[in-house]
Amino acid sequence: MVEELCLRLLLEWLQDSYGVAFAAEGSPQAGWAEARSGPHSMRLHIGALWEEDEPWSRSRRALEEETGRGLDGAWILWVPPGAALPAQGPAAADFVRRVRDVASALAPGRRSYVPLPALLYLVKTDEAGGYVSAEGGLSPYWAHLSERVQGTYFLDSRSLHRLPEGDKARDELLRTIVELAAELPLNRLTEIPCTDAWTLQRLRTGPGRAAGPGGLGTNGLAIVAASPALAGEGAVVRRLLHRLVARANEAFAQRQTDLQVAVAIGAYQYVGQENVTAFLRGFDPVRYAHLDALFLAADGQIKPILPLRQAPWGGP
Repeated sequence: MVEELCLRLLLEWLQDSYGVAFAAEGSPQAGWAEARSGPHSMRLHIGALWEEDEPWSRSRRALEEETGRGLDGAWILWVPPGAALPAQGPAAADFVRRVRDVASALAPGRRSYVPLPALLYLVKTDEAGGYVSAEGGLSPYWAHLSERVQGTYFLDSRSLHRLPEGDKARDELLRTIVELAAELPLNRLTEIPCTDAWTLQRLRTGPGRAAGPGGLGTNGLAIVAASPALAGEGAVVRRLLHRLVARANEAFAQRQTDLQVAVAIGAYQYVGQENVTAFLRGFDPVRYAHLDALFLAADGQIKPILPLRQAPWGGP
C-alpha cells in the first residue's frame, strides 16, 4: 500500500508539473513498476530509506487497516521520524478517531495535519544564568529560548515530533514556554500541552472511484512510518539510498522505456530537512548514469533530487 500510494503521488506530481498524465500498469511488484502516457513509457524503482522492523511493520499495517476502514478515497499519513504509533487500547482508538476526523474534511488533492496531543516538561534547575537545555523536537530552538529567559532550565520535548508548518504555531509555543519559565519556582516541574502535527494528505481520487490518477486501483490509507529505533540515522539513509540507486542503475543499463526513474520514500519532519540531496552529491555520477530522474517522496510532497534531464514529450 505505501509504495502504491507513493507512486500515485508521483504520477499526480508529474501531471501537475508537466501536464502529462501517466497511468501505472499494475501495482508495484518488489519495488518495480511501469507507467504509460500515450506513446511514452516509464519504468520506476521505488523504495523506503529505512530498515524494516517486522514486528513494527505488522503493528503499522494493523493500525493502517483499522484507520482506513470505510474511508472513501486514497490517503497517506506521514509519521515524523522518531514518533511511535499507538498499538492498542484507548490510545489507538483516539488516534483512529483523530485521523478520520481530519480525513472527513479533507478535499481530494489537499494535505493538512492530524493534531495529536503532546506534553512538554519544563524545570528550572538554577536561578543563575540564561540557558535552556532542550531535548526532543524543540532542541533546535534552545538558543532562541536561552536568550529570552533568566535562569537555567531543562526542557523535555521528546513527545513533540512535528510542529504545524509555518512560523505562527512555533512562535506561539516558544512564547508560552518563555512566559511560564518566568514564573516557575526552582526545581518545580511544569507540564506544557501542545500539538504534534502529523501530515495527512488525500490523493486526487474522487468519491466512489475505484482508481485515481495513475490507474492504480487500491483506495484506503497508507501509513508511512519507520520504527522509532531505526528512523533518521544518516548512515542508514545513505546506505539504503546507495542500494536503491545502484539497483535502478543496473536494471536501467539496457533502456527499454522512454523514462527510467527512481523514487525514494523518506521519513522527515518536513521535506526541506531531507539529506538525500547532500548524500547524492557524494556519489560518483557513474552510479546513477542510467537514471533520468530521482525523486523523494516525503511529508506529503515530491521533491526532485535529480531533476528530469530530458522529457520525452518535449518542453522543459
